[in-house]
This record gives sequence, structure tokens and C-alpha cells, in this order.
Amino acid sequence: MVRRIAVIVFGVLAPLASVLAMPAAAQDEAQAEWPQYSRDDASGCDETRYEDGSFDLSCDDGSFGSEAADGSGYWQDGASGCFSEWDTEGNVFYDSCAEGDSLGDDGGEPAGVYDEATGCWVNDFGDGTIEQNCDDGSWGTSWSDGSGFWYTAATACFQQWDADGAVVEEWCDEGGDEGGEPAGTYDEATGCWTNSWDGGEEWNCDDGSRGSRYDDGSSSEYDPATGCEVWRNADGSENAWCDDGSNWYVDSEGNRSESTYDEATGCMTETQWDGSIQTRCEVYDEATGCNISSYDDGRQDAWCDDGSSWSLDSEGNRSESTYDEATGCTVSVSADGSESGWCDDGSNWYVDSEGNRSESTYDEATGCMT
Repeated sequence: MVRRIAVIVFGVLAPLASVLAMPAAAQDEAQAEWPQYSRDDASGCDETRYEDGSFDLSCDDGSFGSEAADGSGYWQDGASGCFSEWDTEGNVFYDSCAEGDSLGDDGGEPAGVYDEATGCWVNDFGDGTIEQNCDDGSWGTSWSDGSGFWYTAATACFQQWDADGAVVEEWCDEGGDEGGEPAGTYDEATGCWTNSWDGGEEWNCDDGSRGSRYDDGSSSEYDPATGCEVWRNADGSENAWCDDGSNWYVDSEGNRSESTYDEATGCMTETQWDGSIQTRCEVYDEATGCNISSYDDGRQDAWCDDGSSWSLDSEGNRSESTYDEATGCTVSVSADGSESGWCDDGSNWYVDSEGNRSESTYDEATGCMT
């Protein structure tokens, strides 16, 4: 089961890391502006990418995860409820479903030592990594550099922080635990819960609005009237994502790029700061079970119900990825003829465009990778 999760993680994070991108001109203009935000409507996932190469993903189906600059990371799968973590080599060292368990499930017993005082299972890996799984449904992990994340079941809120303790991601599930109350102080006049700390504050209001503010000048705010959440960075740049899929980016010099979604046509129009325009349209092909995005320069990307995907560049060159249930392997073939594969048992291979092959095989009996 651990190896299956590794493939799931690779299948979600690896393709998205290359597919998700800001509008091209905005990305060129914003190379020095971090973090950078983007969205892939086909998969329903938002990506936040940082200057050190790390990135976070948050998807409409409730899945989310993060990969650090060194290649280590974690993934919470919305469909299965399984949580997994992998090291810098891509080896999964924790899988909540490995023993038939998942977060919030009453299956197998979590790993680690049980702390009666906190009601949490604490798993100390000895390298500074500590993860906790609590009886009330809360869970999280902290790493040796001081970074970490925590999900509080009572408020259905998630928070992630970097090595300096600065919060880099936070959200609350409005459809979460009905029995919990948000943290902080409630103001009857405004109908808002406000939680303040040294360096900033955050608020959640009865009307659905929410936001946060930090001493460095950065902030975020969600307006239910417009359905848009705006992130304002300390350098004056801002990013915004709206419930209808529209979004915009303004760099520190005031140059604006935006994308608007037309529900009637299923097309997204991207307008760059220099006035150039690109249109992307999405359709679902019932016959193939694929959601296809087409661009005005002839490119196409597709994500299919069976887990496969493919893409065409502007010159008609095709790359594709398919999962073979018989072998348990996901095979990706690029337009240049190179091929890579990842299998449920942890084995993988790569063949370059000239036919040179390298591979790794996993022996379950010995636990060794060759």
C-alpha cells in the first residue's frame, strides 16, 4: 500500500508541477516576485511556488500537499483520506493507509507513542521530524529546520509555516466540523472571530468573509460578494483567485495580467500586462472520458477519468502518460521519444531519446532498491 501511495503522489504532484503555470508574460515579468500562484482548471488544483523551488498544491476535491526544495514532501488525498510523506529520495516513510487506516478512520492503530495528556500519537523519527495524530482528529508534522504544518479538527483549519515560523499557507474548511468554534475573540458588532498573535492577525466572519494581515505588510482577504480571494505581498504585488476560476496578478510595478472564465463557452481568456491575449477552452469528451484544454496556438492538454493524460504542443508533437493495471506501472512517453515509468512496487525506469536506459527495482522481500 505504501508503494501505491507513492505512485499516487507522483501522479498528482509531478504532472501538476509542470502543467501549472502563471500566464507566460506575467511569469517572465515576475521572476523576482515570490511566491507565485497558478491554477490548473483541468485538475482543479491551485499551486503556490516559492523561490527555493518548493511548492504547495491545494485541490478542489480536498486533496493538498507540499514538496520542499530538497524533494521531500507530503500529500493528503481527498478521495481516499490517506496521508503520506516521502523523503528527499522520494521514498515514502509514512503512509496513514499502510495498515488499512486513513485520517479520520477508525482502522489500524497509528504509529508512534501515545501521549495520554494530549490524546495524540507521537511518532519521533529521531532526525528532528515529529508527527502527531490526535484522538480529536487533529494532526501535523514538524521538521528539524523548524518548519511544519498542523490541522486542527475543532476548527477545520490548516496552517503551514516555514523554518522562521512565518505562516506560508492557511485555510479553514467552511463545511468542516460543525461542533467546533473558530479560534480567537468574537465581536458581536462585526460578526467576526479575530485571532491575533505577535506578527499578525486573522479573522473569519459570519458573512463568509475572511482574511489575514502580517506586520511585514502582506495580507489576504476573501470577499464572498465577489467570490475572490486577494493576496497582497509585502513588495506591493498581489494575486487573486475567484470562485468562477478567474484570477489576476499585479507585480510590484503595477503591471497587471488577468484571466477571466466564460461559463457559456468554457473558455479562459488570459490578458498579459503587455496587452497580448491567449484563450484556453475546456471540453469534456464523453467518448474518451477526457477533459481537454485547447489553446489558440494549437496546443492541447488532457486529463482522463482512467488516470491517463496527454498533451500536444503547437507543432502537433504528442506526449502521454498511461497507467497499466496489469503491470501496475504508470508510463510517460515524451514527444522526443524518451520514456519514464513508475510502478506500484516502487520500481521505475527512464529511457532517453537515444534509447539509453536506467532503472531501479524494488525487492519487497529484502526491502532493497537496486
